[in-house]
Amino acid sequence: MSADRDPAVLIDISNACQLLLDFTKDRSRADLDSDLLLQSAVLHQLLLLGEAVRRLTSNFRADHSEIDWQGYIGLRNVLIHQYD
Repeated sequence: MSADRDPAVLIDISNACQLLLDFTKDRSRADLDSDLLLQSAVLHQLLLLGEAVRRLTSNFRADHSEIDWQGYIGLRNVLIHQYD
């Protein structure tokens, strides 16, 4: 994958993070547990976030190794493949 794609992917990551913050602002864990629409919105953004991180070049991820990139990718994989 070309490094020139990284800036666009970072925008996707930023957008997903901003939406997660917007969706959960002033909401509690109890709200999340009881609101299927909120659960769906949060889940969707977490999936998009993990997918975007996966699309970053390995060089970019290596240059910013202070971030647990694999953790984001792993979370996405769990959410995608463990439906229960």
